[in-house]
Amino acid sequence: MLFNILKHYDILTKYGFKVIPLHENSKVPICKGWNKNWNYESNRSVLEKNPKSNIGLLLGSIIDVEGDTKEANDLICDCIGDKSHPCYISNRSIHHLFLSPSPNF
Repeated sequence: MLFNILKHYDILTKYGFKVIPLHENSKVPICKGWNKNWNYESNRSVLEKNPKSNIGLLLGSIIDVEGDTKEANDLICDCIGDKSHPCYISNRSIHHLFLSPSPNF
């Protein structure tokens, strides 16, 4: 079954997430101003024109710090020390979540 990016876009935005179109096989946003000018219709249109795109989420005040290698993750853990924080594991890495001290980037 073909992955339908628009179906996932609609579900995620229905729950209040701001979905960002990313280049195929990438974490790089397709649109300039992706973090300042989010718009449901324009982002959906971008995904409609680029059905093989990846998607990301604009988290606002949450920062997702990801270590793509064991060495990178060890460095992140060394910097964090014993500070408790939420984490999750993806297919490639560990993601550490923090509240931004300045969410209006």
